[in-house]
Amino acid sequence: MPRLFYLLISFPLLAQLAHAALLAEYPFLSGPATYSPEFDLWTAMDVPVANESTAQAVTAAGSAAWRIGDLVAAGAGQLPRYRTSLVGPSETELYTKGWSFRTNARLNNDFGSGPAQGLGVYFNDRAYWATVDRTPAGVLQLYLTTSVTGGVRTISNLASGAAASQYFDLELRATPGNQNVAVYWNGAVIDQWAGIATVANHPNLFQFGSQLATGAGEMDYKYVALRSLDPASQGDYNGDGAVSGADYTIWRQNFGSSSNLAADGNANRIIDAADYTFWRDRRTAAATVIPEPSTMMLAMVALYVGASLRDARFR
Repeated sequence: MPRLFYLLISFPLLAQLAHAALLAEYPFLSGPATYSPEFDLWTAMDVPVANESTAQAVTAAGSAAWRIGDLVAAGAGQLPRYRTSLVGPSETELYTKGWSFRTNARLNNDFGSGPAQGLGVYFNDRAYWATVDRTPAGVLQLYLTTSVTGGVRTISNLASGAAASQYFDLELRATPGNQNVAVYWNGAVIDQWAGIATVANHPNLFQFGSQLATGAGEMDYKYVALRSLDPASQGDYNGDGAVSGADYTIWRQNFGSSSNLAADGNANRIIDAADYTFWRDRRTAAATVIPEPSTMMLAMVALYVGASLRDARFR
């Protein structure tokens, strides 16, 4: 099926992403021919390799998708995956605007091994591997690689029971000039991490599928997209596609937090005054004028103003 046809039938979805430039995409399409990622110019790596990896169209959990299977942990080093590399203007756009790499997928089988399937990024001489796995008790977890020797940060209890086999949204998002990448799970920020250093001048690559040779797994990928971020989308703390007063509210409500990082615009793992400045500098023109915060939390200021107005009514 021609890619142009998909773009036309998907206009409502693209309208939601109008603030960003779509640079690479894989939407699984059902049709008379198998619609593999190569149709959208993703390069296949180690797919398939006999007794090691598989890649095929499937229908499971109510949706059709492209299933990538890494069948053997620490086998011959095969990592079945699909990648795209960008050069020229597209690459420059990612440096100047930032990027978002997102998938809608489900873990079909973990083979009782360690994590392998997910998203991988090489960008600006750093590597980011975010992989999913289930515990022996069936709890879905996310693993963020933190060292070349296999160190990971584990984000636990993302889903359990039947929900651990359903589709989820995983997104990695980076702002210009910042090594830290924000991790979104089903649209909410759940972490920030700096990945690991790579060799100098490593090519910039974005890939989905198996990322780690030490694990195994079988994942169904229904949608994958790489896009640049318009400056207006940075500071969008509530994820509604616009920078507005609603994002300021998210910042105010979480001021001082190091656990809820939805408003951590500068990715320093704490919600502080710098995140207000980050939002203010990127917000679009709005009718509501938001006051500058002082050294106190703005919530305290709001309480003071409210009390003053109440007193004035009784004078």
